[in-house]
Amino acid sequence: MRLVPYGLLCIGLRGLSPGGGPAAASAQTPVTFSQAMTMVEQGNERWRAADLVVNRARESRAEQRGLYWPTVGVVGRYAHLNDELLWISPRSMTS
Repeated sequence: MRLVPYGLLCIGLRGLSPGGGPAAASAQTPVTFSQAMTMVEQGNERWRAADLVVNRARESRAEQRGLYWPTVGVVGRYAHLNDELLWISPRSMTS
C-alpha cells in the first residue's frame, strides 16, 4: 500500500471528476479513495514520472543485491562412440 501525502492528493484531485471533465458543484458523484488514486495516477504526468524513478531505484537495488549472492554453474560433457571400447588390463601389458 502506498502512502500519499494529503496535500499531494488534494492538488491531484482538483478539477477532476469521475467523468474526466471539470466537476460541477451541483452534480458531484461520490468517489472512493481507490478511484480517486486511479484518476490521479492516470492524469498526472509528474506522478507517473515519480513512479518510474521509484521503480528504477528498486530494480537497481535488486540488481546490486544479486551481486552479493554466490553464483552456481554447471558444465557437462559426454561422448558417443560407435565402436566397442577395448579395455586393456595391466596384466596383459606386463607379459
